[in-house]
Amino acid sequence: MNCHRKEFLRKCNFRKFFSFDCDDAFFDFECFWIINNNKIKAIDPEKRFSVTFLGTGEPGKADDPAQFDEPGGLSVAGDKLYVADTNNHAIRVVNLKTNKMTTLVLDGLTPPKKPEAQ
Repeated sequence: MNCHRKEFLRKCNFRKFFSFDCDDAFFDFECFWIINNNKIKAIDPEKRFSVTFLGTGEPGKADDPAQFDEPGGLSVAGDKLYVADTNNHAIRVVNLKTNKMTTLVLDGLTPPKKPEAQ
């Protein structure tokens, strides 16, 4: 990331930004992924261009249309984008080839029991 891009991101106050190669996904430019206002956006700081990739902007838990509630992290593996959807306590999985999102389900995994009141 060159200084121009760092300065752009700092001025825009993007606290959560991630550098992935967007050329292999939907975009024909080198970009960064940002999380802002319950949306995931791809931005090109040099062209001062952004596009909403997923999310309605309203907090929610729906897979279609894609909704998030304070997503806090992104990771790409193969053709999948994994989103840590913080307030929904969920991992969302986005197929980068189809742009479809699902919520990751781990069979047999349950949350810990709440401690008993004393």
